[in-house]
Amino acid sequence: MAVDRSGIVQAIGIRRLAPRDSLLPAAKTRVFSTSADNQRAVKIQVCQGESRRYAENRGLATLLLDQLPAKPRGGVKIEVTFSVDADGVLRAEAKDQATGRAQTVEIRLREPA
Repeated sequence: MAVDRSGIVQAIGIRRLAPRDSLLPAAKTRVFSTSADNQRAVKIQVCQGESRRYAENRGLATLLLDQLPAKPRGGVKIEVTFSVDADGVLRAEAKDQATGRAQTVEIRLREPA
């Protein structure tokens, strides 16, 4: 876990959406919980690459889901969904399950044919 200067607690880890040469479309959803008491924000960094280390991959985007309710550690559940369609558009969404508050980003990974 790491804390940046803004006080955002980040869980460190890479989750793989689809290994190289996977059939598209593909989607994956996981639920995470806050890792500190009264955690008010989570940052999801989206990257492309094969390494389990973020720094060794290509950074694509960052989602910041803030204004989370102040609750004990594990009290806020964040649903994170990554999907890639057949046209190479990656969509990442982070949503607070209790409030429905969400942040979304779309990234074109390749030019249309």
